Amino acid sequence: MSDLSNSVIIPREDFLELQASAYNPNDTTLKTRAATTAQTTLVFAAMAGAMTAGTWGWAKAMDWLEMRRLARATAERENRNISSVK
Repeated sequence: MSDLSNSVIIPREDFLELQASAYNPNDTTLKTRAATTAQTTLVFAAMAGAMTAGTWGWAKAMDWLEMRRLARATAERENRNISSVK
């Protein structure tokens, strides 16, 4: 007799149901496959678009911030130069 201490014991009806679903899967139709593929494509396209838009937005925000810092530093230098001339 084999050692059953590491086995899971389930009722025969449940085993037969699991066996039937594992070895006799329901065929999916071409329409279902196409719909699933289209849905997956749309989800990945939306995620890629969101990532692209977020990255572009972050880059534009950093560019705007750098331009403001440059303008502020340039204005301060010009003010120092004007006040030193007087």
